[in-house]
Amino acid sequence: MKVIAAIEADLTTSPLGTTSRVADDLLGNPVLRRTVMRLRECKQLSSVYVITTPEQREDVAALVAGLDVGIETHAVGAPRYQERVRRSRKWALDSWRGGIGGLCCFDESIHAGALAALGQREGADVVASVPAAAVLIDPGMLDAMIEHMGALEHDTRIVFSQAPPGLAAVLNRPSLLEDLHRAGAPPGAVLTYIPDNPQLDLTTKPCCYSVPGPVVETAARVLADTQRGMELVTEALQALGENDLTAERVCRFAAARRAGHLDRLPREVEIELTTDDQLGETTIRPRGERVPRRGPLGVDLVGRIVTELMQYDDSLVVLGGFGEPLLHPELAAILAVCRGAGVFGLTVRTNGLALRGEAIDALIDHDVDVVNVLIDAHSAETYRALHGADGFDQVTGNIEALRQRIIERGAHGPLIVPEMTKLRMTLPEQEPFFDDWIRRVGWANIISPSRFAGQMPDVAVMGMAPPKRWPCGRLWSRAVVLADGTVVTCDQDFSGRQVVGNVREASLESIWTGERLASYRQAHVEGALGDLPLCPACGEWHRP
Repeated sequence: MKVIAAIEADLTTSPLGTTSRVADDLLGNPVLRRTVMRLRECKQLSSVYVITTPEQREDVAALVAGLDVGIETHAVGAPRYQERVRRSRKWALDSWRGGIGGLCCFDESIHAGALAALGQREGADVVASVPAAAVLIDPGMLDAMIEHMGALEHDTRIVFSQAPPGLAAVLNRPSLLEDLHRAGAPPGAVLTYIPDNPQLDLTTKPCCYSVPGPVVETAARVLADTQRGMELVTEALQALGENDLTAERVCRFAAARRAGHLDRLPREVEIELTTDDQLGETTIRPRGERVPRRGPLGVDLVGRIVTELMQYDDSLVVLGGFGEPLLHPELAAILAVCRGAGVFGLTVRTNGLALRGEAIDALIDHDVDVVNVLIDAHSAETYRALHGADGFDQVTGNIEALRQRIIERGAHGPLIVPEMTKLRMTLPEQEPFFDDWIRRVGWANIISPSRFAGQMPDVAVMGMAPPKRWPCGRLWSRAVVLADGTVVTCDQDFSGRQVVGNVREASLESIWTGERLASYRQAHVEGALGDLPLCPACGEWHRP
């Protein structure tokens, strides 16, 4: 079986749409060179190719000079699915699969058409797609995956693993790549749930190569394609050395590092623009009189927050909180500020009632990645019972208007994600809700209700928290800014009972790394939650 490896390298833009790092120095070698050097340790590969544009060929060749690697070029442009993959994967960077559409890490950096053509020309039975920034890819694991694929039936056209991004490749037969190219779909589409053609998840089948437990269980982006990723792989190389860098060793290091590491700023920030909301009587989430009046948050203050976040190139912003962001009088200006600052990922969480006209155009104009619409029902009757208002037809009509406007303008987004809260009342509608919206807009979300640390009634079908408690991971990754500038520990605190600072008075970095929030983290590590206002009664501590 002839297997070749293909690396797609762009010296300007990363697969995520950020500034490329493949030419950056990493402990004495450029990122791309390190990736090629690791691949050349594989015994089962016939050859390795780097694919780039004609304009970048000479510069790419210089980065890998002296290595046994071929340089190929193509000028056919980006694949049709690239923008959708970028928007989806921004929200699941540390996982091999997940986020909107269920797409996979290997979808980020694969041009199915280019790889199909290369595989055909070379007479390859299999093409291994490898990210250019995969400086710690495990050669032994890749060899084992190739041997595993060789032992399977020939009609197995893909082999993947559940390893974190950057540690493994995806193996594709050229026939699959050709079919994907014609369909305008990435390989992860093969794994995605399709309502009209349901099947067992491919992770239960032989095409999913089994990797050790510590590898499956580790959430980490082991790719040198972001600032955080560069910091992780640099520290791993310094701590573990250049030799015997197996996926399992790297994952054990990453897991240990995650337990004690704090970035200067959170990966994700939720910003509440206003507490105004049309569904003040909803029974599902705190709105209306349950929430103290705050805001609207000023455009300048939003600008200060997002500008500060740009110390990292993978920062995520969610405009939501405990009110309706589309009701903010300067919504368009706020979206412009976020995009002007260079925010990596931008989501708006809305009840959808104001999703029309100028608001729709503002979302498209300012390249919002995701519009998350909190519907919670799949019938007018259930919607009325849950929210105390008649708005089902209006919301679903507004979603359709947004979808049509995106098509009319030839825009790539935003991605639309309708959401339902799983309740006893909504259980009969859960499956039709999910399937119908996947057919209509491509994805949907089902979440469990929250008690908001005992501040709201328990309406869950069943408790989802594991039996043994561990520290809440969001204290190390996510911040919430309320519409008066207050920073609270998490998105369960709608009344401002666990305040750690105010961005009107201090920088977000000083609050994030400050003593007050550090004391909350330490309390979680020690399991000493008794004196905290909300944490002891919280059931959401297990969320990633």
